[in-house]
Amino acid sequence: MQESKALIMERLRREGRWDEASLFKDQTIKELRAAGKTRREAGELAWAEMARKYPPVNQANEGSDLGVLDPTEEDLPNSSPATFVGDAFWVYNSIGRATVVSASAPSAGAWALLRWAKRNEDRFFEQILPKALQLSTKLESEQESLDQEDKELGELEELLGCSV
Repeated sequence: MQESKALIMERLRREGRWDEASLFKDQTIKELRAAGKTRREAGELAWAEMARKYPPVNQANEGSDLGVLDPTEEDLPNSSPATFVGDAFWVYNSIGRATVVSASAPSAGAWALLRWAKRNEDRFFEQILPKALQLSTKLESEQESLDQEDKELGELEELLGCSV
Protein backbone atom coordinates (compact mmCIF):
# COMPACT_ATOMS: atom_id res chain seq x y z
CA MET A 1 0.00 0.00 0.00
CA GLN A 2 1.58 3.30 -1.06
CA GLU A 3 -0.77 5.48 1.00
CA SER A 4 -1.07 5.01 4.73
CA LYS A 5 -4.46 4.02 6.11
CA ALA A 6 -4.90 7.53 7.50
CA LEU A 7 -4.13 9.12 4.13
CA ILE A 8 -6.48 6.75 2.31
CA MET A 9 -9.28 7.54 4.76
CA GLU A 10 -8.63 11.30 4.54
CA ARG A 11 -8.58 11.21 0.72
CA LEU A 12 -11.75 9.15 0.46
CA ARG A 13 -13.54 11.47 2.88
CA ARG A 14 -12.40 14.49 0.86
CA GLU A 15 -13.64 12.82 -2.32
CA GLY A 16 -16.97 11.94 -0.66
CA ARG A 17 -16.42 8.20 -1.13
CA TRP A 18 -15.46 7.10 2.40
CA ASP A 19 -18.85 5.62 3.38
CA GLU A 20 -18.99 3.41 0.29
CA ALA A 21 -15.32 2.41 0.56
CA SER A 22 -15.61 1.68 4.28
CA LEU A 23 -18.57 -0.64 3.69
CA PHE A 24 -16.54 -2.42 1.00
CA LYS A 25 -13.58 -2.79 3.41
CA ASP A 26 -15.76 -4.12 6.22
CA GLN A 27 -17.42 -6.66 3.91
CA THR A 28 -14.01 -7.75 2.62
CA ILE A 29 -12.77 -8.27 6.18
CA LYS A 30 -15.81 -10.46 6.96
CA GLU A 31 -15.22 -12.55 3.84
CA LEU A 32 -11.51 -12.96 4.57
CA ARG A 33 -12.18 -13.88 8.21
CA ALA A 34 -14.72 -16.47 7.06
CA ALA A 35 -12.04 -17.84 4.71
CA GLY A 36 -9.73 -18.41 7.70
CA LYS A 37 -7.54 -15.29 7.71
CA THR A 38 -6.50 -13.80 11.04
CA ARG A 39 -8.00 -10.48 12.08
CA ARG A 40 -4.73 -8.71 11.29
CA GLU A 41 -4.28 -10.40 7.88
CA ALA A 42 -7.90 -9.72 6.93
CA GLY A 43 -7.57 -6.06 7.95
CA GLU A 44 -4.37 -5.50 5.98
CA LEU A 45 -5.67 -7.27 2.89
CA ALA A 46 -9.00 -5.43 3.05
CA TRP A 47 -7.31 -2.01 3.30
CA ALA A 48 -5.06 -2.89 0.35
CA GLU A 49 -8.03 -4.09 -1.72
CA MET A 50 -10.00 -0.94 -0.83
CA ALA A 51 -7.05 1.25 -1.89
CA ARG A 52 -6.89 -0.64 -5.20
CA LYS A 53 -10.64 -0.45 -5.82
CA TYR A 54 -10.90 3.24 -4.79
CA PRO A 55 -7.84 4.98 -6.28
CA PRO A 56 -7.53 8.78 -6.21
CA VAL A 57 -10.17 10.18 -8.57
CA ASN A 58 -7.63 11.91 -10.82
CA GLN A 59 -6.10 8.46 -11.45
CA ALA A 60 -9.37 6.56 -11.85
CA ASN A 61 -10.41 5.66 -15.38
CA GLU A 62 -13.97 6.73 -14.83
CA GLY A 63 -13.06 10.24 -13.67
CA SER A 64 -14.06 12.12 -10.57
CA ASP A 65 -17.37 12.17 -8.80
CA LEU A 66 -18.10 15.21 -10.96
CA GLY A 67 -17.73 13.26 -14.19
CA VAL A 68 -14.81 15.47 -15.18
CA LEU A 69 -11.44 14.15 -16.31
CA ASP A 70 -8.02 15.76 -16.34
CA PRO A 71 -8.42 18.57 -13.82
CA THR A 72 -5.12 20.22 -14.73
CA GLU A 73 -5.60 23.68 -16.14
CA GLU A 74 -2.03 24.96 -16.34
CA ASP A 75 -2.09 25.32 -20.12
CA LEU A 76 -5.45 27.09 -20.30
CA PRO A 77 -5.62 30.82 -21.06
CA ASN A 78 -6.73 33.18 -18.33
CA SER A 79 -10.34 34.27 -18.07
CA SER A 80 -11.52 37.84 -18.23
CA PRO A 81 -14.82 39.69 -17.93
CA ALA A 82 -14.86 39.85 -21.73
CA THR A 83 -14.77 36.02 -21.95
CA PHE A 84 -17.34 35.36 -19.22
CA VAL A 85 -20.32 34.88 -21.56
CA GLY A 86 -18.41 32.40 -23.71
CA ASP A 87 -17.14 30.60 -20.62
CA ALA A 88 -20.66 30.34 -19.17
CA PHE A 89 -22.10 29.00 -22.43
CA TRP A 90 -19.26 26.46 -22.68
CA VAL A 91 -20.18 25.28 -19.16
CA TYR A 92 -23.86 25.15 -20.18
CA ASN A 93 -22.94 22.91 -23.13
CA SER A 94 -20.57 20.75 -21.04
CA ILE A 95 -22.41 20.28 -17.76
CA GLY A 96 -24.53 17.37 -18.95
CA ARG A 97 -21.67 15.42 -20.47
CA ALA A 98 -20.33 12.40 -18.61
CA THR A 99 -16.70 13.33 -19.24
CA VAL A 100 -15.01 16.55 -20.21
CA VAL A 101 -11.28 17.17 -20.49
CA SER A 102 -9.75 20.42 -19.34
CA ALA A 103 -8.08 20.90 -22.71
CA SER A 104 -11.52 21.52 -24.24
CA ALA A 105 -12.19 24.46 -21.88
CA PRO A 106 -11.84 27.93 -23.41
CA SER A 107 -10.16 29.23 -20.23
CA ALA A 108 -9.09 28.36 -16.72
CA GLY A 109 -12.13 30.22 -15.43
CA ALA A 110 -14.47 28.15 -17.58
CA TRP A 111 -12.90 24.96 -16.23
CA ALA A 112 -13.26 26.17 -12.64
CA LEU A 113 -16.86 27.24 -13.32
CA LEU A 114 -17.66 23.79 -14.74
CA ARG A 115 -16.25 22.07 -11.65
CA TRP A 116 -18.36 24.38 -9.46
CA ALA A 117 -21.46 23.96 -11.66
CA LYS A 118 -21.23 20.16 -11.47
CA ARG A 119 -21.53 20.45 -7.67
CA ASN A 120 -24.08 23.29 -7.76
CA GLU A 121 -26.13 22.60 -10.87
CA ASP A 122 -29.31 24.30 -9.58
CA ARG A 123 -27.43 27.45 -8.65
CA PHE A 124 -25.70 27.51 -12.05
CA PHE A 125 -29.05 27.37 -13.88
CA GLU A 126 -30.77 29.79 -11.49
CA GLN A 127 -28.02 32.38 -11.04
CA ILE A 128 -25.13 32.17 -13.49
CA LEU A 129 -26.87 31.24 -16.74
CA PRO A 130 -29.52 34.00 -16.55
CA LYS A 131 -26.77 36.57 -15.91
CA ALA A 132 -24.79 35.27 -18.87
CA LEU A 133 -27.89 35.48 -21.08
CA GLN A 134 -28.58 39.06 -19.93
CA LEU A 135 -24.99 40.06 -20.54
CA SER A 136 -25.01 38.36 -23.95
CA THR A 137 -28.15 40.27 -24.96
CA LYS A 138 -26.62 43.53 -23.73
CA LEU A 139 -23.35 42.91 -25.59
CA GLU A 140 -25.25 42.06 -28.80
CA SER A 141 -27.29 45.25 -28.48
CA GLU A 142 -24.16 47.33 -27.92
CA GLN A 143 -22.49 45.67 -30.92
CA GLU A 144 -25.53 46.46 -33.09
CA SER A 145 -25.33 50.11 -31.95
CA LEU A 146 -21.63 50.24 -32.79
CA ASP A 147 -22.28 48.64 -36.18
CA GLN A 148 -25.01 51.22 -36.87
CA GLU A 149 -22.67 54.06 -35.85
CA ASP A 150 -19.95 52.68 -38.13
CA LYS A 151 -22.43 52.48 -41.00
CA GLU A 152 -23.61 56.06 -40.44
CA LEU A 153 -20.02 57.29 -40.11
CA GLY A 154 -19.13 55.54 -43.37
CA GLU A 155 -22.11 57.17 -45.11
CA LEU A 156 -21.11 60.56 -43.72
CA GLU A 157 -17.51 60.14 -44.87
CA GLU A 158 -18.79 59.13 -48.29
CA LEU A 159 -20.95 62.26 -48.50
CA LEU A 160 -18.12 64.47 -47.35
CA GLY A 161 -15.76 62.82 -49.80
CA CYS A 162 -18.18 63.41 -52.65
CA SER A 163 -18.69 67.10 -51.93
CA VAL A 164 -15.03 67.99 -51.81
